[in-house]
Amino acid sequence: MLKNFGNKKKNEKKGENNKDVTGSETEEDHLQYLKALENFIFSTEKLGIDGLVKQYRKLDAKQDPSLTYDAYTKYMHKNRYCDVVCLDNSRVKLKIDKSRHGDYIHANYVKTNYLRSTFICSQGPLQHTIIDFWRMIFQERAESILLLCKVGREGRPRYWPSLGVTETYGCIRVTNFSESSEEFEICNLAVTFVPDNVPVDEQPANLEGLRVSLIKWPNWPDCGVPDEKCHTVPQRLLAQVRHGPCVVHCSAGKDRLCDDTGIGL
Repeated sequence: MLKNFGNKKKNEKKGENNKDVTGSETEEDHLQYLKALENFIFSTEKLGIDGLVKQYRKLDAKQDPSLTYDAYTKYMHKNRYCDVVCLDNSRVKLKIDKSRHGDYIHANYVKTNYLRSTFICSQGPLQHTIIDFWRMIFQERAESILLLCKVGREGRPRYWPSLGVTETYGCIRVTNFSESSEEFEICNLAVTFVPDNVPVDEQPANLEGLRVSLIKWPNWPDCGVPDEKCHTVPQRLLAQVRHGPCVVHCSAGKDRLCDDTGIGL
């Protein structure tokens, strides 16, 4: 697997200073990434299932009193689960039209020195939080949404328009202008801000419209793992979204998206 990724990278077109034309990652950066991924695979294999369970229980038992989740408790009706908290110190605070819809969404920034791209890990939208979700997309200038679960059932509503359709979610208008399904299902969306009835001090500083790619990988089962034939999919997904801010979500906002974002580290 690692060899295949290395060969693929060497075949990419390069620009100045050994940078590829779609981003800032150099060949040296990529080799370091492959080495880190290799070490992770070997250490995980060495731990085994029992070791991983023991490690998880040890981490899960740790309590840090500085990590509060007051907003999560206050807006419980906007949370899917009562045991998946949203920490105050890293949560996304919504500013657009907050006097009508509040500043809370179950979403957190992922920040680390090892992560070059901007990632936001989010709970999948509920029917009454779709407006909040699109306010976040526009506020954070997200260029892609990585969807890691099936929608349209079990309290997971479809939150984007059908092909060729425009829908308005609060003060955000979304148009689905094209779709493709070569490797992943991708919806290309035009996202604009509608200022009607939004106080001036709650409007975004940047009013320019967005082009957002909604990339879907719905075949990762709840409380399970993908088929072994899908072992390279997370890396290929991440290659699609490294060019700009990305919102990643599954249903709860903890399992599948953490695995995929963790690989990005």
